[in-house]
Amino acid sequence: MTPTEEFLMWIGTCITAWAKVEEQLFGICEHCLGARTDRAAIVYYRTPTIDSRVLLVDELVRTVLPKREKKSGSHDHPDLQEWDKLRKDLVGLLRTRGRIAHHPVAAKNDFGIPGGIGLLQAKTWFEIYISDAERLRARSEDVQPLNQDDLVSHCRDVHAIATRAANFLRATLPRHL
Repeated sequence: MTPTEEFLMWIGTCITAWAKVEEQLFGICEHCLGARTDRAAIVYYRTPTIDSRVLLVDELVRTVLPKREKKSGSHDHPDLQEWDKLRKDLVGLLRTRGRIAHHPVAAKNDFGIPGGIGLLQAKTWFEIYISDAERLRARSEDVQPLNQDDLVSHCRDVHAIATRAANFLRATLPRHL
């Protein structure tokens, strides 16, 4: 496999991992609505972005899980705490997901770097980078390119979220429906 193919494979693997997360979010939405799959699909897929789908599912989950016994002085139900942690961890991965889905990929090499090496020994790698225009509107200083190691790490984190969401759907949520 060439470096190009390997890098693109990791991009595809990340996209596939996010599809598994979406599958679990849809299942949670469907169960919270108590609707047939086709009706739940209308509600879920009419919501245009993953950010807004997470918000939709969050609102629905909160209608199903137990509320606090008292407004002050009591704690959220453990299942709601589990959901909140899952949702926060998922939301924390969305920025990288957006970069993978929407930012350009470029081949880079160390040829021409001051003190660099000759053309025959030049190393080539690939990055997902932020365009100059996007960099100007970036909301944080974190505008480093994503390399293959970043993709591998992100993919691992997204698979973990998908697994946690599947466990929530199959084990936690049914106790409250």
